[in-house]
Amino acid sequence: MKQIFSYYCFTVWMLFAGLDVFGESQTLDFVVYKGNDQIGTLSISRIVNDTRTTYSLTSSVTIDMLVDFRIIENITDVFDQGTLTSSRHTRHVNGTLRASNKAERYDHRYKLTNTNAEIRYMEDPIELSILSLYFHEPVMNQEIYSQNFQQLLVTRKTKAHTYTFDLPNGNVTTYSYKLGKLSAVESNTRFGVIKFIPVP
Repeated sequence: MKQIFSYYCFTVWMLFAGLDVFGESQTLDFVVYKGNDQIGTLSISRIVNDTRTTYSLTSSVTIDMLVDFRIIENITDVFDQGTLTSSRHTRHVNGTLRASNKAERYDHRYKLTNTNAEIRYMEDPIELSILSLYFHEPVMNQEIYSQNFQQLLVTRKTKAHTYTFDLPNGNVTTYSYKLGKLSAVESNTRFGVIKFIPVP
């Protein structure tokens, strides 16, 4: 009875302390802008449980063109002892699945499966992904795994605490940091310049 009461008190303390009972958690929220217009939201969480870290991102963006496009993105990355072990990425446009990418680590290499069920393999260990950038400032020439392109991208430091990626589709995305925290993401796309600004 005493052990049950002690566990109950510990659980209540964890909840009041803002911690997940099964691991330390943190959530960041962003507003998405095109010019001065708000076009969507993005939320990303990180749960750390012993040697395992799980990142989960969901975003909803509506692009107003001749026809409205509502784009919903979901990504989940799992790291164990600092190495990516699995990644899941989906994108729906107006309710239709447009992208479904997976990465699974087996025997020191990754099995990558794309939307068309095509399979290829990557030998390099992945230590950081795009989701990691929301919580960690990278360094120059660091390799970052892109769930969308299923390949490693290299950081290019353009100025102090600012890092740019030249994407395979021709887009350019920049991550800016202030006092060690992500302060803005800016992406030059075919739809125009899209910005992600954190909610205070």
